[in-house]
Amino acid sequence: MTKRTDRIIHILLSKPNGMKIHELGEMLNVSDRTIRNELKTINSIFSKSGLSDIYQNRGFIRLDHLKDDLNKIEDLRILGDDADYYSPKERFVILLFDVLIKDTPVFVYQEQAKLKISKSTIDEDMRVLRSFLERYSLKAVTSAKGGVQIEGAERSIRMMIADAITQNTDLSRLISIDSTYNNIISNSIERLIPVQLIEAVKKIYSDEIQKVGSTGNVANDYQLILHSCVWIQRILSDRRIVAESHDKWVPRDEKIINYVNKLSSDFKLENIDDTEFRYIYFVLNSFNSNMKNTNSEWVETQILTMQLVTYMEKQLSLPLSTQEDLYEGLYNHLTGLVYRLHERIQSYNPLKQIIKTNYPDIYGYIDRFMNDYFKDQDFEVSDDEICYITVYFGTAEMQIERDQEYKYRVAVVCNYGLATGHLLAANLEKKFNIEVLAVLSVSDIKVLSKLSIDLVVKTIQVETGSIPSIKLPPIPQESDYLVINNFLKGHKASKRSPRVNANKLFDDILGCVSDTYHSVTNEFIKDLSNEFRNNNLFVNKKEVQPMLEDLLTDDRIQIQKKVDNWKEAIQLAAQPLVDDNVINDHYVHAMLEAVIKFGPYIVIGPGLALAHARPEEGANQLGVSVLTLSTPVNFGNKDNDPVSLVFCLSAVNNYSHLNIMKAIVQLVSDPGRIEKLSGIKDLESFKETLFEKKTQNN
Repeated sequence: MTKRTDRIIHILLSKPNGMKIHELGEMLNVSDRTIRNELKTINSIFSKSGLSDIYQNRGFIRLDHLKDDLNKIEDLRILGDDADYYSPKERFVILLFDVLIKDTPVFVYQEQAKLKISKSTIDEDMRVLRSFLERYSLKAVTSAKGGVQIEGAERSIRMMIADAITQNTDLSRLISIDSTYNNIISNSIERLIPVQLIEAVKKIYSDEIQKVGSTGNVANDYQLILHSCVWIQRILSDRRIVAESHDKWVPRDEKIINYVNKLSSDFKLENIDDTEFRYIYFVLNSFNSNMKNTNSEWVETQILTMQLVTYMEKQLSLPLSTQEDLYEGLYNHLTGLVYRLHERIQSYNPLKQIIKTNYPDIYGYIDRFMNDYFKDQDFEVSDDEICYITVYFGTAEMQIERDQEYKYRVAVVCNYGLATGHLLAANLEKKFNIEVLAVLSVSDIKVLSKLSIDLVVKTIQVETGSIPSIKLPPIPQESDYLVINNFLKGHKASKRSPRVNANKLFDDILGCVSDTYHSVTNEFIKDLSNEFRNNNLFVNKKEVQPMLEDLLTDDRIQIQKKVDNWKEAIQLAAQPLVDDNVINDHYVHAMLEAVIKFGPYIVIGPGLALAHARPEEGANQLGVSVLTLSTPVNFGNKDNDPVSLVFCLSAVNNYSHLNIMKAIVQLVSDPGRIEKLSGIKDLESFKETLFEKKTQNN
């Protein structure tokens, strides 16, 4: 039994109600596929001991065993303290906060003993810590007397602390003091930011929330509270900001001034000079959507807004420059963003992963533009900030494309901020015959009674009086759309013609052409796309014909694996697609049978095999995976053996996979690239080499 296997059993024993596979993967810093493979190993161990398998259902796992069997499982575990099983992320947080809150010197050898790790592991952990600190122009300095110390500007240390907490915890659960959120990382952080401190700051903040300028955005609330806690804790520890030359300006917002005065008074913070006062005012004001900037910043933000809209208009082929609401909302947000960038203040977006998943194209365009725009200023725009901007353009795209015929008059109540509320409204109008008359924050809910509306869609559980309402996530998934569809059916409203789904219509036309003529050319797809655009129907090309890099995700790339023969090569190459239910076991069997029956025709070039079968033989969706072999194997093709690079392709029709097929076939004319790919031993270098043709084109 490996340490990771034992760690998984230990975690599941401590979670009697079970957990999601992806949650376990995040705890151990490994992929979902790795967790599934470990679960197979554990079930094999259980079977040999007469124990039933781990309960699994749609990504949810639990030790569904009787008490006696749980005792047997406990006996299977390797004896040892929990510290034997700290993940790299846990070790990083423990090490960082041990140094931050030390009363006596902290030495590296002490941390090594505490974490029960090897010398090489603690050396690597120190490298990770130093690399993290370098982002803030900080250093971890060690000495024989003082141990490990963090050196650098105090304002940089405070920003680093806030970022470390944000990046390594679930900030919403930490600030809301979720009693079930109790783990190694949260316990380490609590030593610096105690629960009692968070509770006290939250009380002051809740009393002052309307005065600070919050607009109902809970993500901003969490950040304001966190930065307030860090500020208080550092002052109580007698860590002070040093005045800088640009600290001559005078705070003007009375609302924030009153809030800071309240913090100072309640926590008995003595000798709060102008420098400290301006610092915390500055940080809090950076999350205030109503903030005012200087003349130079005003010009910078105006230029940034116009250039970004122009760039996105070209990328999305949409008339974004006509959207006045987009300009206004985006400018207000970018004002705060520029403010934060100049002071290295990091934002936090609790919906980051959902936004990146649901709007990958928009996110990618904005990420490229923003980091190119600020590279000369040595600013790096974070994923969290990019996702906030993505919301504005996602909303604008849907508002332009949405159908103008509506069915229900609706108000949206959102506690994640008005930008996210508008995105939810646009999603609803895109999916259903709905007209959203108002997007409100929780504090404006009294306005509902004055609106002529049929229904309310809300992201928080609040009373809406006699108006029927339904609670949804701020960014709904497909299952949520089924819920609201049933909700709408239960309420009367005059029906009108449904909106045309351009992507579905486009795909249906291609399907008809394919069924009739048995082929669809790239030229035909291009011509059809142009005709759609001429009729104001916009198609997401990546949904029709994605590129290789769109589908070949990291967990579908296996590097330098060893197999004994060609059959094992195909099976191993296909495994990520099986794990993701892209194909089933019958599809793998069909690929093997095809080679046996028709020969090694899948070896399409020197050292390159493209394993595939017919769609009807078990292909559930379009997908691709790749495998490189540490020792090449023979497939029986005398011209192109041995094979060291194996692709597995799942196609569901005869046109959606053409771009992927084209990229793979292009490798045939470049044997040197195949050889190079086969010898690469790290993931990023492999991707860079495989996708280099696209990089050059861009």
